[in-house]
Amino acid sequence: MIELDQLTGVLCKESFYKNAQDILKSTFPADFEILRLNIEKFNIINEIFGEDVGDRLLQAIGKTLQNLAIPSSVSGRLYTDNFVVLYPADEKYRNLILAILKELSVNFLSHYIIQIAYGIYHITDLDLSISRMCDRANLALKSAKGNYLIEYGIYNDELRNKILQEQHIISQMETALKERQFLIWLQPKYNTTNEKIIGSEALVRWCQPDKGLVYPNDFIPIFEQNGFITKLDRYVWEEACRLLAKWRDSGKDILPISINISRIDIYSPDLVEFIAGLVKKYDLKPEWLQLEITESAYTDNAQQIIDVSYKLRQAGFTLLMDDFGSGYSSLNMLNDLPVDILKLDLHFLKSDGQNGRSSNILNSIVRMAQWLDLGIIAEGVEKKEEVDFLRNIGCNVVQGYYYSKPVPVDEYEKMMVPAQKNKELS
Repeated sequence: MIELDQLTGVLCKESFYKNAQDILKSTFPADFEILRLNIEKFNIINEIFGEDVGDRLLQAIGKTLQNLAIPSSVSGRLYTDNFVVLYPADEKYRNLILAILKELSVNFLSHYIIQIAYGIYHITDLDLSISRMCDRANLALKSAKGNYLIEYGIYNDELRNKILQEQHIISQMETALKERQFLIWLQPKYNTTNEKIIGSEALVRWCQPDKGLVYPNDFIPIFEQNGFITKLDRYVWEEACRLLAKWRDSGKDILPISINISRIDIYSPDLVEFIAGLVKKYDLKPEWLQLEITESAYTDNAQQIIDVSYKLRQAGFTLLMDDFGSGYSSLNMLNDLPVDILKLDLHFLKSDGQNGRSSNILNSIVRMAQWLDLGIIAEGVEKKEEVDFLRNIGCNVVQGYYYSKPVPVDEYEKMMVPAQKNKELS
């Protein structure tokens, strides 16, 4: 009885490890898999239906796993709602387990379908401990969790390499920040009427000593998950301020730089104080540092972003709403938020069908912005035809690869020179 989990009747963690190891030794060289399962949002089930119902669900899963008619198999409960099954690596056994558990998840509660996430590790390294094997199955589970388009995750070399890369990034991030390995690059914004640069957006690149340039898609999602994104954002903001001060001190034109405020940043209680403090520290005009807030942040906590936006406006900052039109709250947002400029992603044109409806929508948004006395910037502009269309409908500020991709600061400064000379001649 000591070997069994008292609530569910399956083996407890240590007993599962021991029994699984004995099976692998006694059946060598037969192939086996470990399937790990976890109830999604189990705490919500406890909250809505009560802990008694949650316990009955765990007991039902335990009973189901106990009654599996699979030779040389063993099941256990690691903790809370995490279960594991070791069984011979045969697709019919895998499908059997999944089918039985799916039936349970659908029928256990009326009017509520329980979601169970699964991860599978096909045992290839018998030198690993059973605990490590379960960890690998758990990594596969996490890769599938929340993705209802796939039935389960499978641990493979691709997933392993991805995890190793993530671990490398996480192990290096603090050192990289301290050693200033993160660099800001600038993507110019152009006025299409005279094709002059009117400002830029600050983006981040990571120049690793051992690997060279690393692009944001490789590290930003990881930093958003572990919370490091807040430190990185503040670093980028200060680098932008430092650059603006450098331009001022050297007598260059001051073209505004926009910085990105993420959804996570919005929740920082000292956000307004921090950004205002940077402007004061470098003796800048607030209008030189523009703030881009993504539209999706509005759907997370509308009142929070409204309050923060008004405080930033009162501090003299220009607010840009990034990715306008990509969410579902655009019109409500315009009514509530004190934004100055809309940034419109040009996916409207790229997905246009035969009826030209997307072009009409884009035209209407530009006219609406003009009626509301809002500036508008089209981003993602890649073709001359897109520039011509935008110019014709009254959108004269664009950002995208047609004019320039994001570039290092020194390259951007060379691009600024003609603008400065033109100003001197005028």
